[in-house]
Amino acid sequence: MPDPLVSVVIATHNRQDLLPEAVKSIQHQTCTDFEIIIVDDASQDNTPAVIARLAESDPRIRALRSEKNVGPSKARNMGVAISIGQYIAIMDDDDLAEPQRLAIQIATMEENPGLEFVFSSVAWVNEAMEQTGVFPGIVESGEFPSDSTEVFKLLYLESNKIPNQTITTKRSLWKRFSYPEQIRIGEDWFLFMQLAAKGVRMKAISTPLLRVRRGENRKGLMNSDLSTIF
Repeated sequence: MPDPLVSVVIATHNRQDLLPEAVKSIQHQTCTDFEIIIVDDASQDNTPAVIARLAESDPRIRALRSEKNVGPSKARNMGVAISIGQYIAIMDDDDLAEPQRLAIQIATMEENPGLEFVFSSVAWVNEAMEQTGVFPGIVESGEFPSDSTEVFKLLYLESNKIPNQTITTKRSLWKRFSYPEQIRIGEDWFLFMQLAAKGVRMKAISTPLLRVRRGENRKGLMNSDLSTIF
């Protein structure tokens, strides 16, 4: 079998109920030339069995597990390390990708050969899956800067404006960069500032390509282990 066009990396931890929905949203993409790599970061619930069923039902799914909780950065890096796609897409285990997510992002990359990194805004939804807003406003409005120096200033002065779960990159980017494994909060922000500081060309897509749960009971990725950060 030829290598897939896109490798979608999903790090997960104790998300036995939500993970299948996130995976299904990738399986239903209009772009079908992909693999899904699920990295189980020492889940203690029924997530391993859920992943096994998912992988058994779809040969495009590959899985690996860390028996020790290593955090989202290392888990994603592990997934990227075994990926074989021409492009790498990051996905969170509790979000829902719109069906055209990969198609739009790949088309954007292929229409702009100098780009190494694309991302989009996200639609925030409540527990009833009703849209409550779009984030970040600067991306939705089309005002996100294209110059890497201005991107760095924006991220440094105004906090992270790049939704990590929306990024798609060229494979070559990960030969030079990775998520910082020494931190578990703001690891994506740190990485994106590095990319901007090094002049990596990136492009924001104003259309929300993911739905992100923002209900009152929402818990962040792997947050049950935040006590191990310090």
